[in-house]
Amino acid sequence: LEDASEKPATSLEQLLQGQASGVQITSNTGAPGGGITFSIRGVTSISGSNQPLIVVDGYPIESDNGGVKVSSGSQSGYLDKLPDDNALANLDPANIASVEILKDASATAIYGSRGSNGVVLITTKHGKAGRDRLSYNFRFDVSAIPKKIQMLNTNDYFDYSNQAYLNSGQDSAFTSDAIAKYAGVNTNWQDLIYRTARSQSHQLGLSGGDDKFKYSVNIGYLSQEGIVKNSRYDRGSILVNLDREVSKKFKFGVSVNGSMSKNKAAMQSSDRNDPSTSVVYGALLSKPLG
Repeated sequence: LEDASEKPATSLEQLLQGQASGVQITSNTGAPGGGITFSIRGVTSISGSNQPLIVVDGYPIESDNGGVKVSSGSQSGYLDKLPDDNALANLDPANIASVEILKDASATAIYGSRGSNGVVLITTKHGKAGRDRLSYNFRFDVSAIPKKIQMLNTNDYFDYSNQAYLNSGQDSAFTSDAIAKYAGVNTNWQDLIYRTARSQSHQLGLSGGDDKFKYSVNIGYLSQEGIVKNSRYDRGSILVNLDREVSKKFKFGVSVNGSMSKNKAAMQSSDRNDPSTSVVYGALLSKPLG
């Protein structure tokens, strides 16, 4: 992937969007580290998973969001409203050297039924012979919602509600005393849930070697705020690749790829019967009387 560190992408699928033919990548939510729908061969199953097999340096990982959630108990209803996690978000795009997508018979020929939905082969960065190279990359981004949905102010809300009641043959919903009580109160709940989000990423790399031994060590940190308050995604990662050539017929290598992430997600749900299960939906339904 060329200039991966120069693009405002925090995970692999963001780099692949629109770059590979026949590959459809859709974000299920706009939350940082949120789940994705990754489709290579289209929808091949109605009830099963359509996610491809992800292979990183020869090791397969789960790509179907990787979310582990409680299925029963007192917290199951609450946790079920949280957005799915994205397993690919744990991979630092700056550590990826190349991506190959298998979407024909070769995928099943190599990986069997696990590759029936396609295979994404990811190769991380390895050291190259030559002088030692020390690199550092820093990026800072600012995100904001471009336009908020226009809402009724308090006076318009009173007029609309009273007119609706009168048209149905009932008395006004709000009396003159109630209208006077809320004089000067005009709350747009969107202003209370949205913010200008800031994100920063750091990558520190050291690589080098000679004809017999090559090494590459990369350390990364990402802190990404969501535009909804109290939502953020933090990730720390380390990648170590060591390659040793004992002879022309014998080579071996050691690869260590670890990451730790923390996803603080806002509740999101399409359950219209309970606005409290979605921060955005609840803000749009709340009265401007707060």
